[in-house]
Amino acid sequence: MATAYVIAAALKTMEYDLIVTGRQAIDGDTAQVGPQIAEQLNIPNISYAEDIRVEDSSVIVNSQLGDRCYVVKAKIPCLITVLSELNKPRYMTPGGIFDAYRKGIKKITRRNLDVDDRYLGLKGSPTRVVKTFTKTVKAAGTVIDPSDPQEAARCMLEKLREKFIL
Repeated sequence: MATAYVIAAALKTMEYDLIVTGRQAIDGDTAQVGPQIAEQLNIPNISYAEDIRVEDSSVIVNSQLGDRCYVVKAKIPCLITVLSELNKPRYMTPGGIFDAYRKGIKKITRRNLDVDDRYLGLKGSPTRVVKTFTKTVKAAGTVIDPSDPQEAARCMLEKLREKFIL
């Protein structure tokens, strides 16, 4: 929450049409910062983008949620969290490197932001990540032949008893 608060405060000092963030960081692994920034800026948020198209004053996003892909349209300005599948990194051209060097980086400090110190840093974040882990893949389930309803019911009851559900 504290991270999103500071980033949103910095963005309020800028002009933007589209804010693109990663899906989640590997340190906290909560996937909350992007959506919280959008909430604090009061703009639409689309998460898990794997394709983005801009049409007039809207974006159309293919959003991958679980085993389904949804097509979502939102008015600009908005924030989109993206999946790594969205783009393939490429090398910059020498001209692009020089152009980037000449542009410079705008430095924003605490003095430039209208923020309340109570919401900054560790004290400003109610989120505590205790543990992260990779989801384990479950084994395939048991297929029960429905052609014999009594045998199917017996098999299901046996499985429920094995799992101490009945």
